Amino acid sequence: MPSTPDLIIRTSGEQRLSNF
Repeated sequence: MPSTPDLIIRTSGEQRLSNF
């Protein structure tokens, strides 16, 4: 997992199991 809270939060709502 990348150290980017901005990305994790964004992908967490759309595709949390797509790239990360």
